Amino acid sequence: MRKLVATLGLVSVVLIGFPAPSAVAGGNWLEFRSVESDSQTGRSGGDIFVVGESLIARGDYLSVALGPDTGPYYLWIERGFALRAGVPIPSGAIRVATFEMAPDGRSGRAAFDLPTLPSGTYSFAVCDDPCTERGLGFGEFVQGWLTVTQTLEEARLLARVRELRGMMRSRVHGLRADVRSAERQEDRLQTRLDEALGALEESRAQMGRLTRAASRTPDRYVIDGTAGALIAVGLIAIAAVLMGRRRRDRIVVPDTPAELLSEDLRPVER
Repeated sequence: MRKLVATLGLVSVVLIGFPAPSAVAGGNWLEFRSVESDSQTGRSGGDIFVVGESLIARGDYLSVALGPDTGPYYLWIERGFALRAGVPIPSGAIRVATFEMAPDGRSGRAAFDLPTLPSGTYSFAVCDDPCTERGLGFGEFVQGWLTVTQTLEEARLLARVRELRGMMRSRVHGLRADVRSAERQEDRLQTRLDEALGALEESRAQMGRLTRAASRTPDRYVIDGTAGALIAVGLIAIAAVLMGRRRRDRIVVPDTPAELLSEDLRPVER
């Protein structure tokens, strides 16, 4: 059973793949959407777009309001090297658009055409130029990811693959839960079986002790045939004597005065 759990873990790594990048704790997400369609949008880093597609990146719910005198801020594609405050912007980073702040200073957006890049997943960040402590994500590291494809067919195929991976991930999770439940049931049944076997062994031991004790007990209450016959004859004789004495002690009623005075009618001395 436990080998099955290990096998499921290996299958989940091979078929599902590694998880997508996640935001740094305390950061804020960039949401990407296509100007033509919102069908591929999302906040999980699973956005899929085609080279040359017109996009809008939005960042909302900033914790600190930024006034109109701050900035300008830009949207960057990092391409393998993360932007850091106080450090020159990496040469591989691509500045794709100006990140325009809303009047309330707590949200902003950038509109751009997705540049020609090899297919793959790219990280985006917001910062001024040069990148300062305040400008890097407005002090809370605004960031996001999207996946670049070359054609619409590639984008649709990749979306389907991710959908299947999600279904497989859910299925593997359910199978793992079923295996854990089966293991717990197996442990409970094994415990009950061990208890039953222990009780059976104890019963056998008790039976053996009783059998040995009975074999050592003398037959004090067993009488052979001859002795039994003699005892029966003796009991019959005693019963006959007692009956005879009862007959002799009967009361005789005289019929005449002579019989009343007769010596024979006097009480028998015992």
